[in-house]
Amino acid sequence: SIKSNAAFLAEAIHNEALECREAAETAMSEALGLAEAATVRGDEVAVAELQQRADEAREVSEQMRELAAQKKADALAIWDKLFDEEDDRRAESRIERFRALDLAEEGRGFEAVQVLLQSQWAYPTAFDEVKVLIMDIKREFGIEFNVAEQLDIERQQEAAPFLEEDETPVTHRLDCPYHAEESRLARAVASNERG
Repeated sequence: SIKSNAAFLAEAIHNEALECREAAETAMSEALGLAEAATVRGDEVAVAELQQRADEAREVSEQMRELAAQKKADALAIWDKLFDEEDDRRAESRIERFRALDLAEEGRGFEAVQVLLQSQWAYPTAFDEVKVLIMDIKREFGIEFNVAEQLDIERQQEAAPFLEEDETPVTHRLDCPYHAEESRLARAVASNERG
């Protein structure tokens, strides 16, 4: 439906904004670390340039935090409406997914996993997506994998050498200056050190 597509789009933008925020924070940390090294060397020009880059990255991080929050609210509003009006199980699953992610962000990994385990069975077509999220949360919190998850990890490790890398370019919905695989800051610093 159009409503669910709009919710999925809002979720996708939310996820990209979070990725961009994380990349911006990494770039900010890199810039501050390099500025500290430039201070030790006495290179005031580099310090000023790196501090400016850190400030720009901090600004992008804040903008992405706000965008992610807005898109999450938009998606949840749509999913809530679909669930209330149509008793849509997919909407319920998406709402529970956000709830689990919030719990994980609060450091409540066990609770997040339990929410996802219930959600996994409420909307079976999202079973694999939820399974991956459960494993990610377990990995992050050091929660022991069950036998099926351990076997899944072993299968993935055995298959890894035989899988080709996906060379399909990633399409981004947001114009994030930090989406590049290699940090632009690292390239700029490397060129400055060579030059």
